Amino acid sequence: MAVDRQKVKSSSESRRVAGVIIGKTDVKSHPDRKNLHAKIATGFDRFTFGFTIKDSPDYFINVSSWGNDEYINGLSNTFSIGDCVIIENPLVATKDPEKEDRFCPSTPSFYRLLVSEAHSQLSICSDIEMTNRLLPLLHLPVKDSRDFYSLGDIVANGQSLDGNVIDILAAVQSIAEPKYFTTADGHKGQRLEVKLFDDSVTSFPLVCWDREAIQLVYTDTKRNSLVYMLFISDARIGLDSFRNCMTATVNSKAIITVNPDTKEASLLFSYANEVSESFG
Repeated sequence: MAVDRQKVKSSSESRRVAGVIIGKTDVKSHPDRKNLHAKIATGFDRFTFGFTIKDSPDYFINVSSWGNDEYINGLSNTFSIGDCVIIENPLVATKDPEKEDRFCPSTPSFYRLLVSEAHSQLSICSDIEMTNRLLPLLHLPVKDSRDFYSLGDIVANGQSLDGNVIDILAAVQSIAEPKYFTTADGHKGQRLEVKLFDDSVTSFPLVCWDREAIQLVYTDTKRNSLVYMLFISDARIGLDSFRNCMTATVNSKAIITVNPDTKEASLLFSYANEVSESFG
């Protein structure tokens, strides 16, 4: 992002960052390790979520926010993946690549941004010209569009890929209805399974657990009967021992690009259109 080199150097001047949201995690709660009495009384009192913002074809950066329940859930509910936002006066921190790249999308930036209730403000962008410039970035993958695994590659490599994160380009064959559940400790969750296909495999499962990823995939691909392409960066590959097959999972590292504007996706789209009627 343009913010990376110059604007972040001064911590005293006001900063303003505009971009389109390309990834977002669900809100999570964490015990207060500094105050055990508060932990016993309230259960959890620190909340957090993260998102990734992009302002040009090559630059994007991770943003995180910490705070109380009301602030964090209120902030998270104001925007979703695909929205163009403006962040006023975010705090800037040098990222720890070894730590952050394990759980967050890998970015070209040396920095990460922090949005706090005391210092920062986030709003939906109302500038039509800026929005029109930013929205096409949603269709540009954050990874090399020519470097990905076909579904056939994943199946052929089998268990050797178990636990790895890889990039995938595939078409959507079908989408199940989201399933909602409550865990034993009272936390609510959700799960969505998508069947993918390409010219090498007719059906391959992709599982989404986060509400934001489910909303992106389910809402966008249910709007009409068009064939949809997905480029998934850093999908986690695992062996489903119950079904005895490989599966891909979207986690907090993954970025999903719907209908990527790439040559490779265009070729797959042509193929998928030809065979989509066979799926009913």
